[in-house]
Amino acid sequence: MPSSTIERQSAAQDETEVPLRLSTRRQEVLARLLIWVYVLAAATSLFLWLIQLFGRHHPSWIELAFTYINIPVSSSLISVVLLTLMARALIGRKRIGLLAVAFFQALGSISSLAVLLVLIAEPEIRQEWGRTGPSASSST
Repeated sequence: MPSSTIERQSAAQDETEVPLRLSTRRQEVLARLLIWVYVLAAATSLFLWLIQLFGRHHPSWIELAFTYINIPVSSSLISVVLLTLMARALIGRKRIGLLAVAFFQALGSISSLAVLLVLIAEPEIRQEWGRTGPSASSST
C-alpha cells in the first residue's frame, strides 16, 4: 500500500507542476539568424573602421543595408564595441542582448517616423532634397 500512496502523490505533483516551455525549432532558427546578423554587423563595422583608419571612407551599400534593418553599423570604434557586446550577449542568450536589439529597433523606427513626418510637413525640404540630395541640403 505505501507504494501506491507514493505513486498517487507523484502523480498529483506532476499535474500541479507547470511544464517548462522549451523553444521550438523555428525559435531556435530565428535566434541563430539574429545572432549571425549581429556577428556579421560587428565584423562589418570593424572592417569599415579599419578601412577608415588607413584611408578615406565613403558610406557604402553595406552600411545602408544594415541601416535599413536598424542595426547601427558605421565606421567608428563605438559601433564596433557596441555591436560586439550585443553579439556576445546574444550568443550567451542573455536577456540584455535581446533588450538592446529591441531598443535599437524601436529607436530606428521612431527616428524613421520622425524624418517621414518632417518631410510630409515641410514640402520645401522635400523639394530641396529632391534636387540636391539629403547630404547637400544639410550642409547649407
